[in-house]
Amino acid sequence: MLTGFGGGPGYEEIAHKLEMNETAVRVAVHRLRERYRDMLQREVAQTIAETDSVEDELNYLRSAIRGKIAEKAVTIRRGFGSIM
Repeated sequence: MLTGFGGGPGYEEIAHKLEMNETAVRVAVHRLRERYRDMLQREVAQTIAETDSVEDELNYLRSAIRGKIAEKAVTIRRGFGSIM
């Protein structure tokens, strides 16, 4: 849910487990994503010489993560194919 890639429980299920309403869960997730984005930007900014390239570094990181997730999904699908 945090990454936006799905696959986990939905807002409704989480709200039920936490005894919260769905709107409150959505707001909490939104705020968590904002905090995560801000913290990640600060951390990346500390690792590079030019502050102008923070967004470029973040884009590269996102691409790398997406590639790894896509690569893992293909590997998992192949594994299931051999089972069936």
